[in-house]
Amino acid sequence: MIRKRVEDTTDDQHGQGSYKKTTCVPKQTIVELLNQAVEAANANTKHALDVAHKLSRQLRVAEERITDFEADLRHYKDRADRAEKWLNYISSEIEQKFFGSGRTSTNKA
Repeated sequence: MIRKRVEDTTDDQHGQGSYKKTTCVPKQTIVELLNQAVEAANANTKHALDVAHKLSRQLRVAEERITDFEADLRHYKDRADRAEKWLNYISSEIEQKFFGSGRTSTNKA
């Protein structure tokens, strides 16, 4: 059996100094501790991967929403541009019919 010495310095009962308490750690205890460390590392890795996948899905959804919003923005900007042109046309027609053909929005000054 492989043993490792572990020394722990502690105060004695009367507080008059310290002494070394030496214990032997059996091979099986070391293996058990290593297994616990492996299990903890695996759990941490699994948790990190789960979080990464969740964030990746959320990012994809956000990117899709951004694409949709950009398409909506282009659509409504085009509509606003067409409406502005239409209003300018109507304004020009009103000025020509009611105020005479010589007066336009550029001749107001």
